[in-house]
Amino acid sequence: MHTKQIEFGKVTDNKTGDIKWVPTNVNIDNHVIVPEIDPNIEFPNKFVEDYMSNLSRSSIDRSKPLWDLHLLNIKTTDAEGTGVFRFHHSLGDGLSLMTLFLACTRQSSDTEDLPTLPVSKDTAYIKVTSLWSVLEILWNSIVAVMMFVFTVLFLKDTETPLKGSVGVENRPRRFVRKSVSLADIKVVKNAMNVTLNDVVLGVTQAGLSRYLNRRYSEFRCALTLMFKYHKRSTYLNRK
Repeated sequence: MHTKQIEFGKVTDNKTGDIKWVPTNVNIDNHVIVPEIDPNIEFPNKFVEDYMSNLSRSSIDRSKPLWDLHLLNIKTTDAEGTGVFRFHHSLGDGLSLMTLFLACTRQSSDTEDLPTLPVSKDTAYIKVTSLWSVLEILWNSIVAVMMFVFTVLFLKDTETPLKGSVGVENRPRRFVRKSVSLADIKVVKNAMNVTLNDVVLGVTQAGLSRYLNRRYSEFRCALTLMFKYHKRSTYLNRK
């Protein structure tokens, strides 16, 4: 990173109250935060998780560019230290931010070259090779639009433990992190002839699916038991 650069900052007009973007000079010292931490803290992993959770409760100062970097000089079971980047979503989505992050790094073999990513020959882009492929694209687009309209007008999200009620965005968040061995992921990747991203996504989906099945099943069983207990109580009271 450069110590000085020009970025756009989001500010609020004191007269109208409107939020607008204005060019501003970036002072790195205002964005990099290094808190003082006791190195002999008893539970360093929990401290890092609590620190990230507390960050989610506070908002970024809008008088400066909407990002900051927190460097936690505390040894955990996975690393000698932890860095926490916090970005406002208005700066970009996950893909654009990761692209920016890669642009700030260099290759370990040559510190002057940008990192390169392997490109698969079998790309995921839709190839229009025949009339049937065109019709398939049109049909999938029509179905997607209809499902969107039906969802807005009639359909509702399935009741699951992950579905939040009104105001859930203002509740405290909890971040739990887990480090895995890259060598283990590569073993699965080579055995299944897939990419690293496929392995990570598959493990995440499987874990989330098992969690939902366990929690949602318990939730349904609890409702069923309550309903049966209510019917039985009503029947006994009538007798």
